[in-house]
Amino acid sequence: MTDDKKQSIINFVEKYAQDYIDYQKTSSWDEQYKWETFKKLQESLAKYNEATEDNVTEIIEIYSNLNPSEGSFVRFGFLDDCKAILKDKQSAANFINAIWRNDFESANAKYRKYSYKARALGVPGFSYIRAGKYPKNNPFYRGELFYG
Repeated sequence: MTDDKKQSIINFVEKYAQDYIDYQKTSSWDEQYKWETFKKLQESLAKYNEATEDNVTEIIEIYSNLNPSEGSFVRFGFLDDCKAILKDKQSAANFINAIWRNDFESANAKYRKYSYKARALGVPGFSYIRAGKYPKNNPFYRGELFYG
């Protein structure tokens, strides 16, 4: 990548980062609950270095319990599908660990096997679980943000 391209990317990110920071200061910004939720998720998940058969039920319950009922991050059907994966706790642990390792392909394969009607994992579900564990490095993704 050329220096000009790198600088263009840096300028773009800086501009829109500042726009977002400025927007947070307005009365129409109502997203504080997201930051609070991810802080709670990170605190609740900090004791888990990895998901195992012994703790995966607790981990999925943490994600379920902290998904806000209003303005939720993911559809509750996604969380029900995550609970369905618990029928095979080792697969459920592998599913969570794959997301925590940023291995979308492995996580998606596990999710499709157990989800209702073999749905695909989807970016919001993947990013909710990943950002819940590592919020500073993995911002929560919502497709609507990119479609004006």
